[in-house]
Amino acid sequence: MGVYAVTGSASGMGAQVAGRLTAAGHTVIGVDLRDADVIADLSTPAGRATALAGVLVVMPMPPVQAISAAPEMTPWEVLETNMKDSLEVYRKGDREQAYLLSATAYLDGFELLEDRLKEVDYDLMKTIEQGMEQLRNLMRQGAPLSVVENQNGFVQNLLMQARDALGDEQ
Repeated sequence: MGVYAVTGSASGMGAQVAGRLTAAGHTVIGVDLRDADVIADLSTPAGRATALAGVLVVMPMPPVQAISAAPEMTPWEVLETNMKDSLEVYRKGDREQAYLLSATAYLDGFELLEDRLKEVDYDLMKTIEQGMEQLRNLMRQGAPLSVVENQNGFVQNLLMQARDALGDEQ
């Protein structure tokens, strides 16, 4: 069975998703402001980094699959916000938080779009996946800011192509 991180797990849709996954035999790691395995405020960059770090600490192996139950943010918004925030904190010298935010952009943003894009343009989907992985690795390794900015720009260009390919509005 799978391991899932469910945001908003203490109430509403998040609690329903967590309950269904648990009933199906999956392991659920709840993330919320209260009554959850990981307590974090996802409305801030620091809170999102805390949530991701907490999930990584709590989760058993194999790696977690993330589900965002926050209806107020689309996968594109999660992706764009975390990509932007990761670059901002990298500029300030916080490599680990930048890495975590970049990972959140992938897990809670791009992963939710991946299957749709795979059906339309498999090569673009794989290139984005590899580009985002390279960006995370560069951040974790402490690459020069100009290299990270170039990779971020490359990924942002690919994401614009994906948005166009999927016919999603800006």
